[in-house]
Amino acid sequence: MKPQRFAVTPGEPAGIGPDLCLLLASHPQPHPLIAITSRDLLLERAAQLGVVVNLLDVGPGNWPDLPAPAGSLYVWNTPLQAKVVAGQLNKANAAFVLETLTRAGQGCIDGDFAGMITAPVHKGVINESGIAFSGHTEFLAELTNTAQVVMMLATRGLRVALVTTHLPLRDIADAITAERVERVTRILHADLQQKFGIAQPRILVCGLNPHAGEGGHLGHEEIDIIEPTLERLRQEGMDLRGPLPADTLFTPKYLEHCDAVLATYMTEHYQHRARKRFGQNFLHDAGVIDRILRSINAKPEDRLLEIGPGQGALTQGLLASGGQLDVVELDKDLIPILNQQFADKPNFNLHQGDALKFDFNTLNAAPNSLRVVGNLPYNISTPLIFHLLNNAGIIRDMHFMLQKEVVERLAAGPGGGDWGRLSIMVQYHCRVEHLFNVGPGAFNPPPKVDSAIVRLVPHAVLPHPAKDHKLLERVVREAFNQRRKTLRNTLKALLSNAEIEAAGVDGSLRPEQLDLAAFVRLADQLAIQPAPVAD
Repeated sequence: MKPQRFAVTPGEPAGIGPDLCLLLASHPQPHPLIAITSRDLLLERAAQLGVVVNLLDVGPGNWPDLPAPAGSLYVWNTPLQAKVVAGQLNKANAAFVLETLTRAGQGCIDGDFAGMITAPVHKGVINESGIAFSGHTEFLAELTNTAQVVMMLATRGLRVALVTTHLPLRDIADAITAERVERVTRILHADLQQKFGIAQPRILVCGLNPHAGEGGHLGHEEIDIIEPTLERLRQEGMDLRGPLPADTLFTPKYLEHCDAVLATYMTEHYQHRARKRFGQNFLHDAGVIDRILRSINAKPEDRLLEIGPGQGALTQGLLASGGQLDVVELDKDLIPILNQQFADKPNFNLHQGDALKFDFNTLNAAPNSLRVVGNLPYNISTPLIFHLLNNAGIIRDMHFMLQKEVVERLAAGPGGGDWGRLSIMVQYHCRVEHLFNVGPGAFNPPPKVDSAIVRLVPHAVLPHPAKDHKLLERVVREAFNQRRKTLRNTLKALLSNAEIEAAGVDGSLRPEQLDLAAFVRLADQLAIQPAPVAD
């Protein structure tokens, strides 16, 4: 059986869609993927990104049956209406966006494509051009002359279908009719059987009103419309549960025992809400995710550890490397979501617990073998790094997403304001590389600060070994407790000025003026001092 062919549309040409098309070319694909877009747009964007790509022209009557070679991309050239500047919307290209969708959709109708994959469009700029457009769903419904279209959002662990699609909130209650609820439920039930191979689908149904109407006190749609409709369909043998409040339904207790959710309107479908107490900001930018994975460059023989996988943004790519992956996640509500996505992977092992308390020796990793990855909560990043450094003997390298300010401190050198206890103690153990910065828009919810990716590589041999590591920590801590004072003042409780000078250090200097080697000499000087004699 030959691979099925799929169309890919770039969406808004000034957005991330062309970047994603180029990204497809960098990975081997199981199916022929046809980018329906401007050839010139892809070449210009590739030059801006420093990407080398081989574009292969295809079109009606010239469709490929095999995937494009790695580094290549099939393109059905579709001319732009105006020059594109990345990041700048231009309504003149609205017709181009709709033409790519029309070509992809008609190709599916004609049997040229088994399906279509769409990058994000900007509805506002299309409407500003004078073309009424509410979304892909309605556009494709019109193109295919489909009376009732059902949108379903799906991942490996969650499927959510919608009774209504792109409607203002004030119009949704009027759109929830018994006829529509029944039609959508029947379509969902039948497609779960036919397209997903689920013989007896289990469907959870959301109510419309807060608390599913609270017995009629907060609205009557559940009592008058939704529940009677569901009961009629249950009599036919459908396994339907609800109507339930969305904030009750979208919890592991219910989701573990269903095959799909039917939500009444678009904004109520489930997203795991980031918890402030866990410092959660979920990474979602595909370009950033790919750049991180390329920086890690995991191999099948690697032993990997991901701390705080969240919703699995990096997890999928790490597993795809073939390496053995352990993940440590504190949030219990994320455990079933991660298991639903990855539990069937033989190289996936999930630990629910606090990484700050986790005993990494229980992983039985060989010396210098463990590759640690994490989008770390900012509020625990520093203590977690020091906890990991206590196990530096088994760690090969660490790649972390941290607050940009923290990465700048980690990578700082003597003489600047960022040089301090964190810089010195981490650089004592590791080589530090500030790889690249990441803006707030790469996360959901976006943090209020910029982030950065850092690589920490433990030294095979410490370049400046201290006689007593604990004394080094003590000297550094005391020195930077009052960083604007001179060393003879900040360290007077530990060392006299003569002892500081004996270590080859000028006592009139401030702590940020000393390098790591100088702090080690001070700690070694303290180590040879006689212990105080008790009275």
